[in-house]
Amino acid sequence: MSGLVTYAALRSPAAASAGVAYLSNANHPDHLGYELTPVAGPDGLTPEALVARTIWAWSRLGYEYGPHLPTTMFYWWFVTFRPYAWLTDPERMRIQDVVVPLATLGGPHVLGWHIDRIAGACDLNVVVPNLGLVEMPHLNRLPGVHVPNALQARVDAAIDVINAGRREAGKFPLPSPAARAQARMQQRHGTTVEREAAKQALEQHLAATPENLPALLDFPGIVDWSVNPRRTLAVTWKRDDGKRSFTIPLDRFFAGLAWQVDRLRSRRYRKQRLRGHPAPWSGQIAEGNSADVMPPVARTLAVLHAAETRGKIPFEISIL
Repeated sequence: MSGLVTYAALRSPAAASAGVAYLSNANHPDHLGYELTPVAGPDGLTPEALVARTIWAWSRLGYEYGPHLPTTMFYWWFVTFRPYAWLTDPERMRIQDVVVPLATLGGPHVLGWHIDRIAGACDLNVVVPNLGLVEMPHLNRLPGVHVPNALQARVDAAIDVINAGRREAGKFPLPSPAARAQARMQQRHGTTVEREAAKQALEQHLAATPENLPALLDFPGIVDWSVNPRRTLAVTWKRDDGKRSFTIPLDRFFAGLAWQVDRLRSRRYRKQRLRGHPAPWSGQIAEGNSADVMPPVARTLAVLHAAETRGKIPFEISIL
């Protein structure tokens, strides 16, 4: 998704030198078709001077910290925009202006943009030392702030402003933070398990209740599962990329399962409408083994009504 903030920890002068050399190497295979802006810092600071200054400060810091000297010398921040973003120069400057002050804490740094002129992608690269380069060096810290999350929030806010301007100009907006959050949710380890369990529920006419967990999780790939006294579901399952294990609160699993069931039912309902054979809906919450196909909006209203009248939460109601 566009505007994703990530970082890498550089733990040695060699890694830092290789990183800044990569940023400015226009002949690197990764940079084919890219325009690279000059890698520089404030007041004309060069990458070589930044690395040399950091090595000096790191040696001074070693006298104070001794064996407890931190292992990270530099942080390399990335803000990635996927293909077809086509950021303009003012939009890139807006992103840069919200990222640099927090990522660098006002200290020395170097940065550069990689701009894909073919597909419209781009990424901002900021390399900043993990310590202040002053007469008495100190570690760069911002107490009480998780910098990656704070940077992501700033970039999301900047994307909202950029999208407002694009909509006024009739241009295609960037993917919103909400779309990125949904994509992240779907990338969770448990999402595929919930989707497969939803297929089991639809095919076997099962209610989404803890009593039906053995049947809901009876599909190829599940190696083992259990529910601990804290009502947390632990699942081990085998995918094409290897075996994975994860845990998820039981109520969250059933909430995700209900969402997946609603999604699958909506798809089936649309397919039947497109084929010219809409399935009737009786207007009631289907019980037992009913084969009614309920429109998604009507189903949501009916589930909420049944939950209110029966005193049950929605995912405990029969889903068919």
